[in-house]
Amino acid sequence: MNKILITNNGLKELERSISIMKNNLSSATLWRGMSVPESGEEKDWKKKIMQLEKIRNSIIRVKPKEQNQEVRIGNGVIIEFDNGETFEFILEGYHLGSTANRVSLYAPLGQAVFRAKKGEKKFLVYTQKWSGERRKMGILRVKEILTPTEAERKFGR
Repeated sequence: MNKILITNNGLKELERSISIMKNNLSSATLWRGMSVPESGEEKDWKKKIMQLEKIRNSIIRVKPKEQNQEVRIGNGVIIEFDNGETFEFILEGYHLGSTANRVSLYAPLGQAVFRAKKGEKKFLVYTQKWSGERRKMGILRVKEILTPTEAERKFGR
C-alpha cells in the first residue's frame, strides 16, 4: 500500500473509528454468544477494521505549514464555482467521515485544489453516488487561501 498523508486530527479520527468498530464488534459477539455463527454485519466490521488498520500502518504524519501561497494540507480554502456558489473548507490528508468544512486530499475536490494558488482555476470532474451515479463537472477558482491557524479559527471544530 502507498504511504498515506494524515494530520494529527485525521489520525485521532482514524483511531476513534477503529476503537468504535472494535467495541461494536465485541458487543455483537457477546450478545449473540459464541455458539451462533457470526452475522454478515460482524464480518463487515472485521473487514472494515482490517482496512483501517492497514491504512494506519501506512501513514505519514504531516504537520501543516503556516503559509498561504499555495493550497497544502492544513490550509483553509475558499473556492468559487462557475455558477457563483462558494465553498469553504480545510484541506486534510486522509480523512474519515463527513466532518463539516473538512475535505480530504484524496477526494476529487482535494485533488483539484492541492498545490493551487490564489486565483487559479481548476477543472473538477466527480461522481455523486447518492444521486444515481451522475457524473458532474465544472470549473472552480481558488478565491482565497488561509494559513492553517486562520483556517482553524474560521472553520475549525
